[in-house]
Amino acid sequence: MRGMSGATDGASCVSGVTHGTSRVSGVMRAGRVVLGWVVTLGLGVGAVGGVTRAAPPDGVVAADRVLALGDAGKRRALLIGTTHYSESAWRTLPNVARDVAALGAVLERRYGYEVKVVVDPDLAGIKRAVRTISEEAGSADDVLVFFSGHGHFDEVDRAGYLVSREGSAQCESGCYPLDNVKRGLYGTAARHVLVMLDVCHGGTFDLQVALGGHDAADKGETVALRRVLKEYARAASRLMFASVGRGVTSDGRAGTNSPFMTSLLGMLDVPGAGVVDIDSVYLAMSTARDPLPVLRPVPFESNIAHHGQGHFLFIERVDFCETASAIVGASLDAVSGASAAVERPYGRSWPGPWILPGARECRVRQWGEGGLQYGCAFGPVRQAEAPVRAAELVAQVARCFPAEARMEDAAARAVVRGRAVRAQS
Repeated sequence: MRGMSGATDGASCVSGVTHGTSRVSGVMRAGRVVLGWVVTLGLGVGAVGGVTRAAPPDGVVAADRVLALGDAGKRRALLIGTTHYSESAWRTLPNVARDVAALGAVLERRYGYEVKVVVDPDLAGIKRAVRTISEEAGSADDVLVFFSGHGHFDEVDRAGYLVSREGSAQCESGCYPLDNVKRGLYGTAARHVLVMLDVCHGGTFDLQVALGGHDAADKGETVALRRVLKEYARAASRLMFASVGRGVTSDGRAGTNSPFMTSLLGMLDVPGAGVVDIDSVYLAMSTARDPLPVLRPVPFESNIAHHGQGHFLFIERVDFCETASAIVGASLDAVSGASAAVERPYGRSWPGPWILPGARECRVRQWGEGGLQYGCAFGPVRQAEAPVRAAELVAQVARCFPAEARMEDAAARAVVRGRAVRAQS
């Protein structure tokens, strides 16, 4: 049971942000009071709130990314690369390990992925890794599965294979059918799944390509990213993107990355990339001065309904200050319109559509005809540590708003305020 009692500390104004200590909500655990901090941003209705953000009408701004990430679960990546092979028919691919390491670093640092890298797996290791990520993914998660190494195509069976480190010369053994990748991911609960293949004959993951149908001729078209981003959480997707259809793909010069990985990193590892759609990656690769023989992203089957073509987005992580600024700069409709309001004695309340990094949850409250309060719960922390943690949070929010962004209108200021609350058992 939660209690709400205590006193409010005095506040002071720093760079347009009024702040004191943060409100604490507490619960009893094993005879101890464990506290969770709540930072409250008070927004004046119709006010800019201390920070003005200008952007083109169709441009993606930080607020769009904050909203999309607030709706998202975890972002998970499984990166499998095979450099060394026991069978001499398969030459060593020295750049593969470098490719998966570079991609993993970018996904973790810039896009907030949980990354699992598997290098030189045997057949059982590939199967186990695919099954694990499929079973562990939640219903709001994004899953990326990437393969790099040798691939094989059986002209008789018209089927493609991933060659494990123990693969035989003609894949009589030790090779993983691309169809089994689809089967392994068929039952995952993940909202969005992208399989990327930088292997020879990788496009034969798609049956039409394996049977000699369409290849990389269709160049597609650009998409309105802001619209796609806003609809992303409501439409599941299952897509495959390959560096080649039926054919060979290059490992690249020694000591570098493969041409496919070089191009991919060139699009993903860009400060301020914001949002990268896999379709835009395909378009850039296929229409470059030295185009790559990439296959346009195509959907594949799963046990949940998903959009025919669909999208897979790499959404650049948003730091604490970008999130705070997005919240402060939002309109009443943008903050409170994500779900139906719940009527409370003090006014109306909504689940917060945007989550400050590190927070457990956030809620929006409107007090009568006054402004909005957007509260985010942090913690738990021990009671003795509460004043220090409160001061840290206050300072962290204050640093997000420089002096030049200060607004003199008190109704338009970002407010961080609260009270120390002791749990009632």
